Amino acid sequence: MRSLATDIVGSLYSQGIRNVVLLPGHLGSAQLVSLELSAQELLKRHGDINLAIIRLPEILKKLPEGVIDEPFGHAGEVETSIMLVLFPEDVKMEEATKEAPSFPSHVVLTDSRSIMESGIIGDATKASRRKGEMMLDLFVNEISNVVQQLEGRAPPKGREGPAEQ
Repeated sequence: MRSLATDIVGSLYSQGIRNVVLLPGHLGSAQLVSLELSAQELLKRHGDINLAIIRLPEILKKLPEGVIDEPFGHAGEVETSIMLVLFPEDVKMEEATKEAPSFPSHVVLTDSRSIMESGIIGDATKASRRKGEMMLDLFVNEISNVVQQLEGRAPPKGREGPAEQ
C-alpha cells in the first residue's frame, strides 16, 4: 500500500497536481500507517505538495451520540449500514450476526480467520439504512471541507519545489 500510494501520488505530481487527498476505503489501522509513511516520503521528495489523509474513524466520532454503538469493526454496524445505502441488494440482513473475537495483544496474525467464525468484528444486526445515510452525508461534508482546506493552502513555506526529481 505504501509503495502504491507513493507511486500514484508521484505520478500525479509529475503531471502538475499539487493537492492530493488520500482516502482509504478500509477502517483498519494498517492502511492508515502505510499512507502516513507514504505521505512523509512524498513530503520529503516534493516540497511543494499539499497532502491530506482522510481518517474515516475520526469522522465517525462527529456523529451525534447514540447513532452508532461501535465506530470500529469489520462488516459490523458501520460498514453494513453503509452497504445498505450503496449496495442494498448485496446485504442479507437476515444473515447478519454479531461477533467479538478476542485478538491477542501485540501479536501480528497471519490469518485472522483463525480466531473468527463469521469474519464480522462487531454487530451487523444493529445496521440500518438511516445510519448509513447519516454516515455518508457526514463523510461527504467532512471530505469536502478537507478539499477546500487544501485548495486554499499555499505550498509549504520555505520550500520552492521538488526536493529531488
